[in-house]
Amino acid sequence: MRISDGSGLSTLDSLTDGGAMVDLSGSIVLANETFCRLTERSLPSLLGQSLSRLPWVDDHGMSLAADYRLPWQLATDHALGQQGVRLGYRTKEQELQTLSVTTTPIRDQDGRTRGVLASFHDVTAVDRANSKLR
Repeated sequence: MRISDGSGLSTLDSLTDGGAMVDLSGSIVLANETFCRLTERSLPSLLGQSLSRLPWVDDHGMSLAADYRLPWQLATDHALGQQGVRLGYRTKEQELQTLSVTTTPIRDQDGRTRGVLASFHDVTAVDRANSKLR
């Protein structure tokens, strides 16, 4: 599925932040090129996979608690968007990326939640610069 602006350019791919759309089960149904780059995965390898099963950690690189609810899970559970939730992501080289995550429930015409759009803003460079200033 591609969301196009009419010029052949995917609207989701035009975003500078990573973007992923998940269904109610948390499976990725759409992702943009930036999200693929952030996660170091191809679109075909992401589609149908659980977004929650990617190597998420807290923004300090520590494992998440077993009962931690990721922002897209909260958005699904409570039909409320989440804004600016900080998460860490471990690259294949085990480098920590820090992301600010915003989620928005996707509702049908009857107001029922059908999925969630999650955006991932990479704040790694800002965090590193702030650490050096301290």
